[in-house]
Amino acid sequence: MRSCLPILSLCVGFSAFFTTSPSSFAVGFSATDGQFPAQHWVVLDASGSLTGTVAIGEAEASQAASDTQVILVPLADPEQRVCTRTDAEGNFSIANPQVGVYGLVAYGRQGMASYTIHVLPPISVDSLSPLPQSHLQIALAGADQNLSKRMVRSYGPVVTTQPTKHRYQLASVKSNVADDPTLRRVELLPSGDLEGQLRLPATDLGESQSLDSLNVMLVQNSKVVARTTVDSDGHFRIAELKPGSYGLIASGAAGFASFGFDAVISAARTTQMPSRALFRQASTQIRHGQSVICCPPLVCEICPSPVITVVESCVEHVDSCDCCQEEEFDVEDESVVTEDEFASADAGFGGGYGGGYGGGFGGGGGGSGGFGGLGGIAGLAGLAAVLANDSNSGSGFGLPVVTSPFLP
Repeated sequence: MRSCLPILSLCVGFSAFFTTSPSSFAVGFSATDGQFPAQHWVVLDASGSLTGTVAIGEAEASQAASDTQVILVPLADPEQRVCTRTDAEGNFSIANPQVGVYGLVAYGRQGMASYTIHVLPPISVDSLSPLPQSHLQIALAGADQNLSKRMVRSYGPVVTTQPTKHRYQLASVKSNVADDPTLRRVELLPSGDLEGQLRLPATDLGESQSLDSLNVMLVQNSKVVARTTVDSDGHFRIAELKPGSYGLIASGAAGFASFGFDAVISAARTTQMPSRALFRQASTQIRHGQSVICCPPLVCEICPSPVITVVESCVEHVDSCDCCQEEEFDVEDESVVTEDEFASADAGFGGGYGGGYGGGFGGGGGGSGGFGGLGGIAGLAGLAAVLANDSNSGSGFGLPVVTSPFLP
């Protein structure tokens, strides 16, 4: 394992504003009836190490993601991050991380994953029921380097003022753990819609911040196939999603998340489908898991905004462990498009859409889709530019309807 020296100076002094309280295991996060998604917590092994496996693809036929960077970013001090790489089997190990709350970033040429994890001390087998995972299983969202750059630069968090100080606490060891530790299978509603919820880590007061202006995108084969935004509680819905393997990428003013999952048809829906339709669905359903009744809800605890700087550096330095290296982006101008302007954007849209990423960081979006000054509208200026660029490049990104999270 290689440790990176923390030479990146996070914008607006993020490192001074995050602390954890390992001695207090209160939790303010809950999914459904107090459920805490299992992929968000892991216990250290007997030697005090954190181990895991990174994979990509359908759960039943997933492939090991070799040579993938895995970075732990302690929210108590984001500059003190540690990174390693997976071996040929997609496995990795990080020796002796401190108990606490971390931003997890996994990135390679095959895809990316990023969300919050709670690292707990080693425990005995009999001390918990159900037992949290002792080996992280990370599912990547399939996104090549070009798509990853566009997603991060165009939708990334915007910080124009000093962030509020928060104390993030570990998930309670008494929390109800969802069965699937990887969030690999998610059951669609009987209507075929996908419902989910994104949350920030809970503070020491047991509260989570609002998630206004967070964009949610589903990707397949490095192409965006659906997008929407969340409400203030982080809920979102995507209509009539076909069963299959997807990557979810969410980014905005509050933070960033990405992971892979398999969408399976509803058990209730199968009882209402005609026999011919059931036959057509059979092969897909087998690939994505026969039993869908016990699928956990699609709930993810996103990484707070400081972690986005690590994600940005990763997509720029995929071939080396340089996630602590400062990254500079050129900025042309700062502008915000109105909803009407965005609606009328075509392939000729361009101009200045960069913006200052919190002052000293230097733009955050560069010449290919910036997001400075867009905290209230989730980066629509950068989005319009990206859509225009992709329309010209024929990448398949397309120009689907986008829900605009304009604030009153």
